Amino acid sequence: MAATGTGRLKAFLHTLRASAGPLVAVVALVVVVLWFMGVFETGQIAPGREPAPAGLDAPAVQVRAVRQDQPTYYVAVGTVRSRTNATVSAQLNGRITRVLADAGQAVEAGDLLATLDSRELETRVAQSTSALEAAQSELTDAELQQARMARLLPEGAITQAQMDQADARLRQARANVAAASKRIDEARIVLGYAQVRSPMSGVVESRQADAGDLAFPGKPLFVIHNPRGLRLEAGVREGMIARVEPGSAVDVELTALDATVAGTVEEIVPSADPVSRTFLVRVSLPAAEGLYPGMFGRLNLPLEDRPTVLVPRAAISEVGQLRTVLVQVDGRWVRRYVTLGEGGDSHVEVLSGLDGGETIGWNAGSTEEAR
Repeated sequence: MAATGTGRLKAFLHTLRASAGPLVAVVALVVVVLWFMGVFETGQIAPGREPAPAGLDAPAVQVRAVRQDQPTYYVAVGTVRSRTNATVSAQLNGRITRVLADAGQAVEAGDLLATLDSRELETRVAQSTSALEAAQSELTDAELQQARMARLLPEGAITQAQMDQADARLRQARANVAAASKRIDEARIVLGYAQVRSPMSGVVESRQADAGDLAFPGKPLFVIHNPRGLRLEAGVREGMIARVEPGSAVDVELTALDATVAGTVEEIVPSADPVSRTFLVRVSLPAAEGLYPGMFGRLNLPLEDRPTVLVPRAAISEVGQLRTVLVQVDGRWVRRYVTLGEGGDSHVEVLSGLDGGETIGWNAGSTEEAR
């Protein structure tokens, strides 16, 4: 294209020189050079000198983006557990005849939870009672015989050997009565095992028995926990355990209750899990309505503060997945894309797009679309 333009220019000058003379050719050459330099072009601006576009209308509400330090936390997830719980089992083999407690039921220490078939045990108590009565009758006879011998011995009616036999019989009768009493006590204790009772006051967490089931020692029948002694058990990684001290106050977030409560570090197990490399930390929790063992919780351990930029939530305009704010730049209002972080009801954190201190704005009572 450049070669073609140059050839046409030479042809034009040759024709002009041949027809109008040397002077006119010189003037024409100057005009052409000035035209190529753009002297005769109007309405154009050199590159890099475009006028700044007009800004947006000034918003009704104008504030400054606030830059401030915000606390940060290390979060350890955990589970709510009861400080005191008991697994109730039968102390002997037997068929369950009645179940008197169910999951969620409040019980007191000593309350009857279930009963076992006790007919055989009642028979043993009856047999022991009969044996005690026989031993007591034998003791009564031995006492009378010994007293009779004691009266006859001074008169010479009996020998000393007969007297010794009477004393021995009396001692044996007394021992038989004591043994029979022990056996009946033992039978009554075993009979009491047929009644499964609560070892503590609390709430039945689970029931694992029904009437007709066979109970035996070691088989769980009920699990009872104390609802007034709940705590969070969380695993804290080994790099953070130095920040936790027994007795220190920490925040515990309870997701199910949508609440954060103040807890106290109660115990730190002084041994890390070799698989997860975490320490078990137990945090006592205050009593809260609707809080039960097994619920999920988060232990928040404070770290160093970090700088953040906060703006009112009303200043954020959203179109789809894009979020923008109106910012004043060199006296003009422009819309700038931002990335948001965490926020509350009134303010939200800006991760990128603002440095803090900028004047931002919005029109109260209207939702402004990004442009």
